Amino acid sequence: VAVKYNIKNVIKGIYPNQEIACDKLLVSKGTLKSAQNCVVTQTTDTLQFSWDTNPQMAWPESTDQVMMLAYFPASKKIPYMLYGNSRLSGSDELDIPEDLRGEYMETYVSFIAADRKDVADSIYTGSFNA
Repeated sequence: VAVKYNIKNVIKGIYPNQEIACDKLLVSKGTLKSAQNCVVTQTTDTLQFSWDTNPQMAWPESTDQVMMLAYFPASKKIPYMLYGNSRLSGSDELDIPEDLRGEYMETYVSFIAADRKDVADSIYTGSFNA
């Protein structure tokens, strides 16, 4: 579903000078609730993702797991975590390999259901090392 969206919405420019609009790219698309007020902070060796949570969150939403991704356009490398902490936890970290830590990166976050049957629309969470 995300690929179908991306083909129509993320290519900018006129052929042959086209490129991907990273801020419009979806890495997942589904019916789960997206991350609310997500903030990403870069540390020495990780990206720290945090999002709003509610201690009264109902099951099964509280068991959704975070998915985090960093895209490095220059090297075409993509460190990611598919099954991170629960939505209820409100935060998680994505380790960045040492050789990529100073490179320009684009970041994304989403959630996947604990039963792996659905995902949320991903959220673009910004770029680092511009």
